[in-house]
Amino acid sequence: MRTSLLAALGVALVACSAPTSEEVGSGEQASLSDVVSIVQRPDGRFDVFCRGRDGAPDFTQTVEASAIHDDSVCSPPAPPRPSVVPVGNRRVAIPTHASNRTLEQWGVDTWEGFASFDVQVQGGNGYNMAATLVDGSGASYPLSTTRTRYERLPTPIKVIGSSNPYYAGEVVFSATSVEVTKTTSTPGLASKYAGTGLTLLKTIAPELPNAPVTLTVGATFFKNFTNGNACSRASIVDAAGQSVTLDPETPSRRATLKAPIRVQVQQTCISSRLAAPENGDADVDVDVSRIEIGAASP
Repeated sequence: MRTSLLAALGVALVACSAPTSEEVGSGEQASLSDVVSIVQRPDGRFDVFCRGRDGAPDFTQTVEASAIHDDSVCSPPAPPRPSVVPVGNRRVAIPTHASNRTLEQWGVDTWEGFASFDVQVQGGNGYNMAATLVDGSGASYPLSTTRTRYERLPTPIKVIGSSNPYYAGEVVFSATSVEVTKTTSTPGLASKYAGTGLTLLKTIAPELPNAPVTLTVGATFFKNFTNGNACSRASIVDAAGQSVTLDPETPSRRATLKAPIRVQVQQTCISSRLAAPENGDADVDVDVSRIEIGAASP
């Protein structure tokens, strides 16, 4: 590696007066395959253009000559740690007659990452009340009535509870924060209207109360009614009661709301169904995409 980089430095020094960079051949040695080019800057330092590893993007490092002499260039920087998003307190009920029942799962369909929190078991009148956490690594953590702190448990996190036939209890989470490393879209939330009542399609991030969530929601309203779907609506309602409404004239919106977020649809007036509907299986199809937790993008 040292000989190859020193040779590359020599190439760069010769080429520093040229208007374009001098490429370092990636076939010279496998150890030099991360270096694409080295160009000397007017201030005497060097711009080293490096090829990203394992699918990571290419990047440029600005270094002193000593870094090239020491063979310490093109070491990919550590990925930035995701931002910490504070989350409101949450109580997960343990019903009576529960026996190792999965009560809730965190980070299973909208986001992935890590969660930190204080947690304890309450209620049950002291009779056979128990709960356990199982994190994404498979590690199991028995909970108790003593408030205990857990740091950066990887998702998915499963909350499991047991109780007795007479007394219910709850698992209480507080001082919670999450680090989101990935979010996933939720396409194809299809439904047929049932009169004029609301139909809940999905609740987004129920385990992250009051966390800001920015998302894009798009709805396709199928021409299944004689009124041309003038009564078709989709609504996205957050924990604070804020709502965003979609209709055939405005079928897509982007908004920042507070979790948990309900995605629901409704036929707001009575209309006859067409004998030959556009879609016999669904009256509306809703897609949720570009989800960002803890961010407020335009």
